[in-house]
Amino acid sequence: MADRNSHTGLIVRCDGTVDLVTFDTLESMQDAVGGLIEPLHIGPTNPNPAYATGLYAEENIGTLVDVFINEEGRINKLPLNLPFASVFGILVHGDVIITGPLDKNGAQTDLPEGAKRFPVFYREPSFEVSFD
Repeated sequence: MADRNSHTGLIVRCDGTVDLVTFDTLESMQDAVGGLIEPLHIGPTNPNPAYATGLYAEENIGTLVDVFINEEGRINKLPLNLPFASVFGILVHGDVIITGPLDKNGAQTDLPEGAKRFPVFYREPSFEVSFD
């Protein structure tokens, strides 16, 4: 980590794209989800065996990573994040950030190495229409 505030995490977008990003400030996290953030408690999970792989298949994933969402995603009618839901089984509206958990001093930590490959099996469908 570059400094106490800098940490790596994933942005899991509704369209199925995933990027590894370094967050330096609270504002950079808010920009990533398009609004104010709130933590999403991930307790003991029953990962989807069809989609969850690696670290994301662990029942204790909630102790290994922290998840942040747009706190007004539902109110603002952001799209459902189906890539995130396919792995965690939790429906959220808008893009999601996954980081490492807080350290003993309350600082966010880097995403664990085993969590840097998020299993995406869903992509937003796209098509083109032409009128001849």
